[in-house]
Amino acid sequence: VGSGSITMQGPQSAGVTINSNGGSGGKGHDGTVTGAHGGNGEIGGAAGLIQLDSSGNWTISTLGTGSNGAPAVSVLNVGADGGDGGTGISHGGDGGGGGSGRSIEVNKRDSGGWALSTVDVNSPALRLSALGGSGGHGGHGDDDHGGKGGQGGQGGAIEFGQGDVTVSTSGSQSSGLFAYSKAGSGGNGGSTEFSDSPGDGGSGGGGGAVTVAGNWQVNTSGTQSYGLALYSLGAAGGSGGSGDFTSGGAGGSTGASGAINVNISGDLKTSGGGALGLVAQSVAGHAGSGGESAGIVAFAGNGGSAGAGGTVT
Repeated sequence: VGSGSITMQGPQSAGVTINSNGGSGGKGHDGTVTGAHGGNGEIGGAAGLIQLDSSGNWTISTLGTGSNGAPAVSVLNVGADGGDGGTGISHGGDGGGGGSGRSIEVNKRDSGGWALSTVDVNSPALRLSALGGSGGHGGHGDDDHGGKGGQGGQGGAIEFGQGDVTVSTSGSQSSGLFAYSKAGSGGNGGSTEFSDSPGDGGSGGGGGAVTVAGNWQVNTSGTQSYGLALYSLGAAGGSGGSGDFTSGGAGGSTGASGAINVNISGDLKTSGGGALGLVAQSVAGHAGSGGESAGIVAFAGNGGSAGAGGTVT
């Protein structure tokens, strides 16, 4: 992408929008006759890699007011949800895994820079989001096993290696840079009525690494409008299915979060209430709960294991 200038005046009108979305996984068929198994849900589609290579100088402004959300540059990479497993007279089908959010890479190829400005609420100058899809839920099984919950998709890595970036925002909740890698949660396990084998919850996906470099000159004036806001979030595991006779299904383990690496120069100026210059958080998800059991001899399912938070440097 070479040099240029973009000015947008309508509500919810981003200067540049780049999206890559995976397709949702299909639901498994139900098994409707004696002994029939429910079909497994399909895996959600992964999003594609997004690479934005910039050269020269760019000036991008959004002037729309009166509605939320008009970033100067918005890049969204979303993996799709997995399909739910079908209900079975015997086995319930397993939920499909969530699709992964792939990487977002923004690179500067020469000495030019970006000048980005917004005035609306909820309008970061630059928004980069790489999201994994949620796992499908396991299907209910009447006489035998409940289906397993699908695994959540991984959040994509985000890398911003831009050279010089000048940013100005005046709306509330409008950070200079909002970079967000979040994994998809695990699907819940399927329950059973006449069996001791409910499904286990699926594991939550892991958040991707977030890396930001360059020379930044940021000025925000709105409430809770951070200079740079960087997040990597692991997702929760799914809950285990419930069973009527003995044990409940095990909860899914949580996904770990990714590392956050910041190597910048320049100035980060904020003047609004609750607006920090730099926020960098790497947070693992919650483990899934064990399933309930209501039999005369009953054991609740085990909770899932917790994931680790990533390093922040």
